[in-house]
Amino acid sequence: MRFAHEEPALFRLSFTRQMRDRAAEADSDGGEVAYKLLRAGVGEALPGVEDPDTAALHAWALVHGLAMLILDRRVEWDETMVENVVGLTFGGIR
Repeated sequence: MRFAHEEPALFRLSFTRQMRDRAAEADSDGGEVAYKLLRAGVGEALPGVEDPDTAALHAWALVHGLAMLILDRRVEWDETMVENVVGLTFGGIR
């Protein structure tokens, strides 16, 4: 969230390219590495999750959507608010 707030142009640029099929070129893309880290982190943050891919998508959608709302000035940047919103899902995990 801080990266999106501090580097909005780079954040937007990183999501303008087409996503490759994950199965086609595993581990060859920085995005794939980031996704695997997200998947593992969500698995640790939310023990008992039955489907780590669904949990990772949930986390990604939450922070990406909130970042875009802030960048599009639909929501004002407030770090405490961001922590509270994300904390609703992840119990205050930063």
